[in-house]
Amino acid sequence: MSPVSRWLACLSLCLSAWAQAGPAVLIADLNGRYGSTEYHARVAEAVAAIIALEPEAVVIAGDMIAGQAKPALSDEHIAAMWASFDQVVYQPLKAEGIEVLAVPGNHDASIYAAYSHERQAYERFWRSRAPAGISEGSQFPWYYNVTLDAGRFVGLDVTAPGALSDEQERFLEQHREAAKSDDQRLLIASHLPLYPLAVGRNAQIFSSSLQPEPGEIWVSGHHHVFYAGVDAGGGLMLGLPPLGGNRRAWIGGEERSPFGFVSLSDDGTPSLYAWPGLGPEATAIGPSELGALRRLE
Repeated sequence: MSPVSRWLACLSLCLSAWAQAGPAVLIADLNGRYGSTEYHARVAEAVAAIIALEPEAVVIAGDMIAGQAKPALSDEHIAAMWASFDQVVYQPLKAEGIEVLAVPGNHDASIYAAYSHERQAYERFWRSRAPAGISEGSQFPWYYNVTLDAGRFVGLDVTAPGALSDEQERFLEQHREAAKSDDQRLLIASHLPLYPLAVGRNAQIFSSSLQPEPGEIWVSGHHHVFYAGVDAGGGLMLGLPPLGGNRRAWIGGEERSPFGFVSLSDDGTPSLYAWPGLGPEATAIGPSELGALRRLE
């Protein structure tokens, strides 16, 4: 059975939990230019469109603000960026009862020492906004687990290339086994992806000894391209399109990905909501093969 066939077979079995709740929405890379405290109008448009979908949760795969500038931004400037994010994105979603599950991006909380103050600001912001039901052993807001009506979510702290830390590997393995035991869908989010997707970002990936398995969804941002692809192990890789910043081209070509967001519908199918318009579109865009990935048709 091909990887895509394994994914589709598991979809009918493993995604039944998603049908019990509203869709989960996936977004990433909302930020503008370095230091910007404003968002492009499409970010607010996307938030309104997301609210209309009535999702159980919104997963944000990093880059909510525009840090990691040189020279480094002041604490006051960083606080102003988070206040803007709170006003434009977080509060409108929470006001509608939508859970917000975020993981850090390099422009939010870079692991490099020069940006330690940005990591401190990230922790201060999210500590007071922790989602309900964080499991024991989580290190929120860095890596953590939340079990939703829709399934089991694991967020990871991956803001720079390299191997996933040992403690995060153990944490992920623990929740992978728990998801199997409880017949739950496993949704894993990180900023950097496992596989390269975009021109100019071939080395901007992370590695893990835990390879994707059939029925799992691994969500990432950072590469600024949308791609739904299945790897050799049968795991679904969802590279998310940007909402802010710029669009990039898929590796091997010049065509750029659209802006937008992704919804996991009631039957578990990923749907691209491309801007402008922000209506559901076909997800079979980008190359039919992208390195080790085959496009989900």
